[in-house]
Amino acid sequence: PYLGPDGWIYWTKGAFAKQEYTVNGKKFSTRAAHIFRARPDGTGIEPVMTGGMDNPVDVVFTPSGERIFSCTFLQHPANGKRDGLIHAVYGGVYGKDHAPVYDHPWTSPQLMPPMTHLGPAAPCGLHRYESDQFGKEFENNLFCCQFNLHKVSRHVLVPTGSTYTTKDSDFVVSDQHDFHPTDVIEDADGSLLILDTGGWYKLCCPSSQLVKPDVKGAIYRVKKVGAHKTRTKPAKQPLSKLYTIAINRNGSGLEVAIAALHSEDLHTRRLAAEALGRIGSAKAIPAILETLADEKNDRVLDHSLTYALIEIGDPKETAKGLTHKSPRVRRAAITALDQMSNGNLDSKFVLAELDSKDVAMRETAWWIAGKHPQWGDQLAGYFTDQLKKADKLTPSEREELTDRLAKFAKSEVVQHLLAGEVQVNDQAIALKAMARAGLKDAPVAWLKAVASVMAKGGPELAEAVRTARALPQPKGFHVGLTEALLKVAEDERQPAELRLTAFATLHPTLLDALGYTLALDSLGKDQPGAARSAAADAITRANLTAPQLIGLAFNLKKLSPLDLPKLLPIFAKSTDEKVGLAFVAALSDPKVLLAVHIEVVKPILDKYPQPVRNAADALYAKLAEVRKDDTAKLERLVKELPTGDIRRGQAIFNGAKAQCAACHKIGYVGGTVGPDLTAIGKIRNDRDLLEAIVFPSASFVRSYEPVRVVTLDGRTLSGILKKDAPDEIVLTIAADKEERIARADVESISPGTVSVMPDGFDKQVTPQELADLVAFLRACK
Repeated sequence: PYLGPDGWIYWTKGAFAKQEYTVNGKKFSTRAAHIFRARPDGTGIEPVMTGGMDNPVDVVFTPSGERIFSCTFLQHPANGKRDGLIHAVYGGVYGKDHAPVYDHPWTSPQLMPPMTHLGPAAPCGLHRYESDQFGKEFENNLFCCQFNLHKVSRHVLVPTGSTYTTKDSDFVVSDQHDFHPTDVIEDADGSLLILDTGGWYKLCCPSSQLVKPDVKGAIYRVKKVGAHKTRTKPAKQPLSKLYTIAINRNGSGLEVAIAALHSEDLHTRRLAAEALGRIGSAKAIPAILETLADEKNDRVLDHSLTYALIEIGDPKETAKGLTHKSPRVRRAAITALDQMSNGNLDSKFVLAELDSKDVAMRETAWWIAGKHPQWGDQLAGYFTDQLKKADKLTPSEREELTDRLAKFAKSEVVQHLLAGEVQVNDQAIALKAMARAGLKDAPVAWLKAVASVMAKGGPELAEAVRTARALPQPKGFHVGLTEALLKVAEDERQPAELRLTAFATLHPTLLDALGYTLALDSLGKDQPGAARSAAADAITRANLTAPQLIGLAFNLKKLSPLDLPKLLPIFAKSTDEKVGLAFVAALSDPKVLLAVHIEVVKPILDKYPQPVRNAADALYAKLAEVRKDDTAKLERLVKELPTGDIRRGQAIFNGAKAQCAACHKIGYVGGTVGPDLTAIGKIRNDRDLLEAIVFPSASFVRSYEPVRVVTLDGRTLSGILKKDAPDEIVLTIAADKEERIARADVESISPGTVSVMPDGFDKQVTPQELADLVAFLRACK
């Protein structure tokens, strides 16, 4: 907890555990991250900031009472960005963009911006420097510990508009990989104490799971030469009148706060907006609406003004802004009414702005419309016009139209529009919109339309097959679609990938001998990655016979370590003793042994008869022996690794053999299944990189921890939780595969111990290729 200059107690809540409080007499339930505050006696508890970041860590206060905090994972890692410093503006919703923040009031389609991006820093201790001993230019500077980057950074606050920007520089930096600063504290003489944990800590953010108890921590003191003989204690700055009105919800300050909206200083306007929202008087709404029209307002001030309208909660007065001549005012009015519990926003005011010349207004209108799929019927005419001119749209406009159609696909009118569009105009947009719609049940008209495209062949055949694969199939399967898929699957003129995708979409009983043979042939290490993936998908969907499972077990040793984990769960569909013994024998092969884990295969083998379980004991002993030597193997690899070449390593990263880019992004290129590696070289040395590549299950990056899901029908699925909603969960199983599971079908969810990235990578590449890859990753800074 932190004592604020206003006398209230502040504390942070991270991760995404559900908490419930009574706030202003109402039940408040949240899974988001927050800064909370309460009076010292425990009354008045309320959230100050809402966030999707994993961990708001440390909070400091400016002399005027503004809150600055450090946090990890303020966004999904991308382009070297991840952690940061944030000015916690009252009522703001900050990164990252995912389910826990969706139940809280937003004031814009975009999350509130951070003050400073830090990259993969694992920021922890934060301090505002109060003394004058470093010099006047250091007063009120922020000092931030960056655990992963081995430094303490300095940040000079620069008032900008209604918020702050910062001038950033390094203050204390070490080239020692085990220097991990965790806190920075100002001593009584104005010197700074820096706490270094050394190498013993190995949870969450650190680089690897290697414990280094011999690498001691320390406390360092930073002093300025010739200073620190005396200390001039800064005079306590009184909080502004507006701040005091806001924190106390002081209704007698209403006129003062309204008058302050006319100030030329945007900080003052923001504080006035906060005060008016907390007072809650509708008398302030006309002044707030007029202030919103000012072109000088910035994003943060617009937020505070809009949030004030939401807090006041008077829809009648707020609705007067819907017809204002300024799009800025209309934008705030439709947002506030949409976010009020009693706003009753009329759709006509939103739909009228869909083609607004004002970009922000247009984005806001579509954002709000997207949250109301029931408006789809009213939008059908708009979409019809757009589809008629689809051939004249730019690629980005086509993509935008596709996403919008997918969002409104719950509307029966839009469903019929898409089904008809497949027959007459732009098939690609309609097919992609169907695939992205995420409906629980595919409309019969869609199944007929997709089958029609496949039956005709033509340029959109592959898109139609992919769409069929994405659509939820009815239990009885659609006869026309089944016939069309079989036609594609059995057509030897088509690429293997397309044929196997068709097989994977068919009913599990329809993977005939032809499809099974094609799938096995496509699983070889030397086959194209897309074909291997489609083959694995087809086999995992099929109900294989006992002889087919035995044949698959025999072929496991021919598989790439990248594909092997996808196929192991299929053996859970059988309890045949011969299948089980063949499976144990296959797993015991040295080529397979290094790529599997006891935690994955034991739940499968435990369901087989006793002779299989007896044979499995010897397998478990072998697996334990292999894992016992992991540390020695890693040390041997470090010593024997040849000199790597960065350019060759880049080719390996992006190549089909390793397929690293399928899951990991560097810069703007790559997948998002695994952690972003744009700046991995800043926080990982050669040994850490090798450990992550060769033993990916040794440690997990935050937000990429695997989970294990057991379904009511006995399936066990492992992957990364992409969506965790009340109606369904979505698991990322592999770079190219997701599993949607209805919440009602889930028996249990527990933390996983095995990474989605498979073991055995070092057996897939040569030592030189491994060295080249490490050199490339180390250069990513």
